[in-house]
Amino acid sequence: LRQWQKSNFQPVRYGQCWVFAAVTCTVLRSLGIPTRVVTNFDSAHDTDGNLTIDNYFNVEGDDIGGSSDSVWNFHVWNECWMARNDLVPGYDGWQVVDATPQEESDETYCCGPASVKAIKDGDLDYKYDAPFVFAEVNAHCVNWLVFADGTKMKMDVDVSNVGHCVSTKKCGKDEREDITHLYKYPDGSTEEAEIFKKARIVIAEPAPEKTLKVSLKVNKPIYLGQTVSVSVVISNKSADQKVCTVNFWAKKRMYHGFLEKETIKTFKQEITIPPWEDAELSCLRG
Repeated sequence: LRQWQKSNFQPVRYGQCWVFAAVTCTVLRSLGIPTRVVTNFDSAHDTDGNLTIDNYFNVEGDDIGGSSDSVWNFHVWNECWMARNDLVPGYDGWQVVDATPQEESDETYCCGPASVKAIKDGDLDYKYDAPFVFAEVNAHCVNWLVFADGTKMKMDVDVSNVGHCVSTKKCGKDEREDITHLYKYPDGSTEEAEIFKKARIVIAEPAPEKTLKVSLKVNKPIYLGQTVSVSVVISNKSADQKVCTVNFWAKKRMYHGFLEKETIKTFKQEITIPPWEDAELSCLRG
Protein backbone atom coordinates (compact mmCIF):
# COMPACT_ATOMS: atom_id res chain seq x y z
CA LEU A 1 0.00 0.00 0.00
CA ARG A 2 2.88 2.39 0.77
CA GLN A 3 4.52 1.60 -2.57
CA TRP A 4 1.19 2.14 -4.34
CA GLN A 5 0.87 5.55 -2.68
CA LYS A 6 4.49 6.57 -3.38
CA SER A 7 4.14 5.64 -7.07
CA ASN A 8 1.17 8.00 -7.44
CA PHE A 9 -1.25 5.05 -7.27
CA GLN A 10 0.27 2.96 -10.05
CA PRO A 11 -0.30 -0.83 -9.99
CA VAL A 12 2.10 -2.76 -7.76
CA ARG A 13 3.37 -6.10 -9.07
CA TYR A 14 3.42 -8.94 -8.10
CA GLY A 15 1.70 -10.84 -5.30
CA GLN A 16 0.39 -14.20 -4.14
CA CYS A 17 -3.02 -15.00 -2.72
CA TRP A 18 -1.98 -14.33 0.88
CA VAL A 19 -0.64 -10.92 -0.13
CA PHE A 20 -3.85 -9.99 -1.96
CA ALA A 21 -5.90 -11.18 1.02
CA ALA A 22 -3.81 -9.25 3.56
CA VAL A 23 -4.04 -6.02 1.55
CA THR A 24 -7.79 -6.47 0.99
CA CYS A 25 -8.32 -7.11 4.71
CA THR A 26 -6.44 -3.91 5.58
CA VAL A 27 -8.36 -1.79 3.06
CA LEU A 28 -11.82 -3.12 3.99
CA ARG A 29 -11.16 -2.74 7.71
CA SER A 30 -10.00 0.86 7.14
CA LEU A 31 -13.37 1.46 5.47
CA GLY A 32 -15.17 0.12 8.55
CA ILE A 33 -16.13 -3.25 7.04
CA PRO A 34 -15.49 -6.19 9.40
CA THR A 35 -13.10 -8.46 7.48
CA ARG A 36 -10.99 -11.53 8.16
CA VAL A 37 -8.49 -13.64 6.21
CA VAL A 38 -9.47 -17.24 5.42
CA THR A 39 -7.25 -20.13 4.29
CA ASN A 40 -8.62 -23.21 2.51
CA PHE A 41 -6.31 -26.23 2.35
CA ASP A 42 -6.47 -28.44 -0.78
CA SER A 43 -8.31 -25.71 -2.66
CA ALA A 44 -9.82 -26.53 -6.06
CA HIS A 45 -9.45 -24.18 -9.02
CA ASP A 46 -12.30 -25.04 -11.36
CA THR A 47 -11.63 -23.23 -14.64
CA ASP A 48 -14.61 -24.42 -16.69
CA GLY A 49 -17.40 -24.23 -14.12
CA ASN A 50 -18.40 -27.92 -14.19
CA LEU A 51 -17.64 -28.37 -10.46
CA THR A 52 -15.07 -31.09 -11.17
CA ILE A 53 -11.27 -31.11 -11.34
CA ASP A 54 -10.47 -33.23 -14.40
CA ASN A 55 -7.14 -34.94 -15.09
CA TYR A 56 -6.46 -36.85 -18.32
CA PHE A 57 -3.97 -39.71 -18.75
CA ASN A 58 -3.01 -41.94 -21.67
CA VAL A 59 -2.66 -45.72 -21.40
CA GLU A 60 1.00 -45.30 -20.46
CA GLY A 61 0.02 -43.23 -17.45
CA ASP A 62 1.26 -39.91 -18.83
CA ASP A 63 -0.62 -36.76 -17.93
CA ILE A 64 -1.68 -35.46 -21.36
CA GLY A 65 -3.22 -32.20 -20.22
CA GLY A 66 -6.50 -31.10 -21.73
CA SER A 67 -7.68 -29.25 -18.64
CA SER A 68 -6.52 -26.16 -16.77
CA ASP A 69 -8.19 -27.37 -13.56
CA SER A 70 -5.95 -27.79 -10.54
CA VAL A 71 -5.88 -28.29 -6.79
CA TRP A 72 -3.72 -25.85 -4.85
CA ASN A 73 -2.04 -26.89 -1.59
CA PHE A 74 -3.86 -23.95 -0.08
CA HIS A 75 -5.58 -20.76 -1.16
CA VAL A 76 -6.33 -17.58 0.78
CA TRP A 77 -9.30 -15.24 0.46
CA ASN A 78 -11.32 -12.88 2.66
CA GLU A 79 -14.65 -12.84 4.38
CA CYS A 80 -16.39 -9.55 5.08
CA TRP A 81 -19.52 -9.06 7.18
CA MET A 82 -22.29 -7.25 5.36
CA ALA A 83 -26.00 -7.13 4.62
CA ARG A 84 -27.14 -8.67 1.32
CA ASN A 85 -30.26 -6.74 0.43
CA ASP A 86 -29.85 -8.00 -3.14
CA LEU A 87 -30.61 -11.57 -1.99
CA VAL A 88 -33.56 -13.16 -0.22
CA PRO A 89 -33.56 -12.77 3.58
CA GLY A 90 -31.19 -15.01 5.52
CA TYR A 91 -28.00 -14.59 3.51
CA ASP A 92 -26.48 -11.64 5.36
CA GLY A 93 -23.31 -12.05 7.41
CA TRP A 94 -20.00 -13.42 6.19
CA GLN A 95 -19.39 -13.01 2.46
CA VAL A 96 -16.46 -14.43 0.47
CA VAL A 97 -14.38 -11.82 -1.36
CA ASP A 98 -11.38 -13.19 -3.26
CA ALA A 99 -8.92 -10.56 -4.50
CA THR A 100 -6.65 -13.04 -6.31
CA PRO A 101 -7.21 -12.72 -10.08
CA GLN A 102 -8.10 -16.30 -11.04
CA GLU A 103 -11.09 -16.31 -13.38
CA GLU A 104 -13.14 -13.58 -15.03
CA SER A 105 -16.56 -12.70 -13.65
CA ASP A 106 -18.62 -10.58 -16.04
CA GLU A 107 -15.41 -9.93 -18.03
CA THR A 108 -13.52 -8.69 -14.95
CA TYR A 109 -11.05 -10.57 -12.77
CA CYS A 110 -12.94 -10.54 -9.49
CA CYS A 111 -14.75 -12.93 -7.16
CA GLY A 112 -17.60 -12.22 -4.76
CA PRO A 113 -19.16 -11.20 -2.58
CA ALA A 114 -20.58 -14.72 -2.23
CA SER A 115 -22.65 -15.63 0.81
CA VAL A 116 -20.94 -18.29 2.95
CA LYS A 117 -24.37 -19.61 3.89
CA ALA A 118 -25.27 -19.95 0.20
CA ILE A 119 -22.07 -21.93 -0.37
CA LYS A 120 -22.86 -24.33 2.46
CA ASP A 121 -26.49 -24.71 1.36
CA GLY A 122 -25.62 -25.23 -2.32
CA ASP A 123 -27.57 -22.15 -3.45
CA LEU A 124 -25.38 -21.49 -6.48
CA ASP A 125 -27.84 -19.18 -8.21
CA TYR A 126 -27.22 -16.43 -5.67
CA LYS A 127 -24.76 -13.68 -6.63
CA TYR A 128 -21.82 -13.46 -6.92
CA ASP A 129 -19.58 -16.30 -8.19
CA ALA A 130 -21.07 -18.88 -5.83
CA PRO A 131 -20.29 -21.86 -8.18
CA PHE A 132 -16.58 -21.00 -8.22
CA VAL A 133 -16.34 -20.71 -4.43
CA PHE A 134 -18.48 -23.84 -3.97
CA ALA A 135 -16.06 -25.78 -6.18
CA GLU A 136 -13.06 -24.55 -4.17
CA VAL A 137 -14.28 -26.49 -1.13
CA ASN A 138 -16.45 -29.21 -2.72
CA ALA A 139 -15.27 -30.12 -6.24
CA HIS A 140 -15.00 -33.77 -7.28
CA CYS A 141 -11.57 -34.80 -8.58
CA VAL A 142 -11.98 -37.02 -11.64
CA ASN A 143 -9.23 -39.02 -13.40
CA TRP A 144 -9.84 -39.97 -17.03
CA LEU A 145 -8.14 -42.59 -19.19
CA VAL A 146 -7.84 -41.43 -22.82
CA PHE A 147 -7.34 -44.08 -25.50
CA ALA A 148 -5.45 -43.64 -28.77
CA ASP A 149 -8.69 -43.09 -30.71
CA GLY A 150 -9.66 -40.20 -28.43
CA THR A 151 -12.35 -42.02 -26.45
CA LYS A 152 -12.14 -41.66 -22.71
CA MET A 153 -13.14 -43.66 -19.66
CA LYS A 154 -13.61 -42.43 -16.13
CA MET A 155 -11.12 -44.22 -13.88
CA ASP A 156 -11.64 -42.66 -10.50
CA VAL A 157 -13.73 -40.05 -8.69
CA ASP A 158 -12.56 -38.57 -5.37
CA VAL A 159 -15.36 -36.65 -3.66
CA SER A 160 -13.42 -35.61 -0.56
CA ASN A 161 -10.05 -34.44 -1.87
CA VAL A 162 -10.64 -30.70 -1.51
CA GLY A 163 -11.81 -28.27 1.14
CA HIS A 164 -10.00 -29.20 4.35
CA CYS A 165 -9.21 -27.27 7.53
CA VAL A 166 -10.77 -23.99 6.37
CA SER A 167 -9.13 -21.62 8.85
CA THR A 168 -9.02 -18.08 10.16
CA LYS A 169 -7.40 -16.34 13.11
CA LYS A 170 -9.31 -16.48 16.38
CA CYS A 171 -10.59 -13.11 17.50
CA GLY A 172 -8.22 -11.68 20.11
CA LYS A 173 -5.90 -14.70 20.07
CA ASP A 174 -2.92 -15.86 17.99
CA GLU A 175 -4.61 -19.20 17.37
CA ARG A 176 -6.25 -20.94 14.41
CA GLU A 177 -10.03 -21.22 14.30
CA ASP A 178 -11.46 -23.99 12.14
CA ILE A 179 -14.50 -22.75 10.21
CA THR A 180 -14.87 -25.66 7.78
CA HIS A 181 -18.36 -26.28 9.17
CA LEU A 182 -19.48 -22.86 7.91
CA TYR A 183 -18.66 -23.86 4.31
CA LYS A 184 -19.68 -27.52 4.09
CA TYR A 185 -21.29 -30.40 5.90
CA PRO A 186 -19.07 -33.30 7.06
CA ASP A 187 -17.74 -35.52 4.29
CA GLY A 188 -19.95 -38.57 3.84
CA SER A 189 -22.92 -37.11 5.73
CA THR A 190 -26.52 -37.21 4.53
CA GLU A 191 -26.58 -33.41 4.47
CA GLU A 192 -23.57 -33.33 2.19
CA ALA A 193 -25.24 -35.71 -0.27
CA GLU A 194 -28.38 -33.56 -0.28
CA ILE A 195 -26.38 -30.40 -0.95
CA PHE A 196 -24.56 -32.02 -3.87
CA LYS A 197 -27.89 -33.02 -5.34
CA LYS A 198 -29.21 -29.52 -4.83
CA ALA A 199 -26.12 -28.05 -6.47
CA ARG A 200 -26.86 -30.28 -9.47
CA ILE A 201 -23.46 -31.94 -9.48
CA VAL A 202 -24.18 -34.68 -12.01
CA ILE A 203 -21.41 -36.89 -13.35
CA ALA A 204 -22.91 -38.43 -16.45
CA GLU A 205 -20.40 -41.22 -17.08
CA PRO A 206 -20.28 -43.62 -14.11
CA ALA A 207 -16.90 -44.94 -13.02
CA PRO A 208 -16.49 -48.62 -13.88
CA GLU A 209 -16.69 -51.21 -11.14
CA LYS A 210 -13.22 -51.74 -9.73
CA THR A 211 -11.75 -55.20 -9.35
CA LEU A 212 -8.23 -53.85 -8.82
CA LYS A 213 -7.41 -51.33 -6.12
CA VAL A 214 -4.17 -49.34 -6.34
CA SER A 215 -2.55 -47.55 -3.41
CA LEU A 216 0.86 -46.09 -2.52
CA LYS A 217 3.02 -46.82 0.51
CA VAL A 218 5.45 -44.04 1.45
CA ASN A 219 7.86 -43.91 4.37
CA LYS A 220 6.73 -41.23 6.81
CA PRO A 221 7.50 -38.69 8.06
CA ILE A 222 9.46 -37.27 5.13
CA TYR A 223 12.01 -34.54 5.82
CA LEU A 224 14.08 -32.42 3.44
CA GLY A 225 17.14 -34.38 2.33
CA GLN A 226 15.78 -37.71 3.59
CA THR A 227 15.58 -40.76 1.30
CA VAL A 228 12.04 -41.36 0.03
CA SER A 229 10.77 -44.90 -0.56
CA VAL A 230 7.57 -45.49 -2.54
CA SER A 231 5.85 -48.81 -3.18
CA VAL A 232 2.75 -49.53 -5.23
CA VAL A 233 0.23 -51.99 -3.76
CA ILE A 234 -2.25 -53.61 -6.17
CA SER A 235 -5.13 -55.49 -4.55
CA ASN A 236 -7.17 -58.03 -6.50
CA LYS A 237 -10.74 -57.66 -5.25
CA SER A 238 -12.19 -60.45 -7.37
CA ALA A 239 -12.35 -64.25 -7.52
CA ASP A 240 -10.38 -64.27 -10.79
CA GLN A 241 -6.65 -64.16 -11.39
CA LYS A 242 -5.58 -60.80 -12.85
CA VAL A 243 -2.73 -60.03 -15.23
CA CYS A 244 -1.95 -56.34 -15.47
CA THR A 245 0.80 -53.90 -16.36
CA VAL A 246 1.88 -51.43 -13.68
CA ASN A 247 2.93 -48.03 -15.01
CA PHE A 248 4.49 -45.74 -12.42
CA TRP A 249 5.97 -42.28 -12.85
CA ALA A 250 7.00 -39.55 -10.45
CA LYS A 251 7.06 -35.83 -11.16
CA LYS A 252 7.35 -32.64 -9.18
CA ARG A 253 4.03 -30.94 -8.48
CA MET A 254 3.98 -27.22 -7.70
CA TYR A 255 1.97 -25.87 -4.76
CA HIS A 256 -0.68 -24.55 -7.17
CA GLY A 257 -1.26 -28.01 -8.63
CA PHE A 258 0.66 -27.94 -11.92
CA LEU A 259 3.06 -30.74 -12.82
CA GLU A 260 6.57 -30.14 -14.11
CA LYS A 261 7.28 -31.83 -17.45
CA GLU A 262 10.46 -33.58 -16.32
CA THR A 263 9.93 -37.12 -15.03
CA ILE A 264 11.97 -38.04 -11.96
CA LYS A 265 11.36 -41.79 -12.13
CA THR A 266 9.51 -44.26 -14.37
CA PHE A 267 8.69 -47.90 -13.70
CA LYS A 268 6.82 -50.49 -15.78
CA GLN A 269 6.23 -54.16 -15.01
CA GLU A 270 3.69 -56.85 -15.88
CA ILE A 271 2.45 -58.83 -12.89
CA THR A 272 -0.01 -61.63 -12.09
CA ILE A 273 -2.16 -61.34 -8.97
CA PRO A 274 -4.06 -64.38 -7.59
CA PRO A 275 -7.69 -63.92 -6.49
CA TRP A 276 -8.22 -61.84 -3.32
CA GLU A 277 -4.48 -61.18 -2.90
CA ASP A 278 -2.18 -58.13 -2.93
CA ALA A 279 1.02 -57.48 -4.85
CA GLU A 280 3.57 -54.89 -3.70
CA LEU A 281 6.20 -53.39 -6.00
CA SER A 282 9.01 -51.07 -4.92
CA CYS A 283 9.03 -48.28 -7.51
CA LEU A 284 11.06 -45.39 -6.10
CA ARG A 285 13.91 -44.89 -3.68
CA GLY A 286 15.92 -41.75 -3.72
